Amino acid sequence: MRRNLARAAVLGCALAGIALSLRRLWRGQDAALDVVVIAGTVALVATFAIHVAYSYGRHLATGWLMDAYPRYYLPLAAIVPLAGLSLVEAISAPRWRMALLTFLIAGPVIFRILGAPVG
Repeated sequence: MRRNLARAAVLGCALAGIALSLRRLWRGQDAALDVVVIAGTVALVATFAIHVAYSYGRHLATGWLMDAYPRYYLPLAAIVPLAGLSLVEAISAPRWRMALLTFLIAGPVIFRILGAPVG
């Protein structure tokens, strides 16, 4: 339960970071991190869409259901911490910035130490 809550919080931070990067890109105030976050998000969405279309076609042709392997998305998973950094960059209050950085960096380590599996 706690593990799922932590994952949801990290994904929420990543989604907020993606939205902020998109907003900065749209307004022309983007930095290099924003471009990487948006490009990575587009790559992840495109890869997922292609994979779903291919897997569904294979399922219709053969009945095979085992095409969805996470290893296809591991190289693109770096977008989650990068999007979290984009969110951290948008926070101007040093106290909240440090709290979010601590959560994003130390959270997985603490869960691993306390025995809750991260992966």
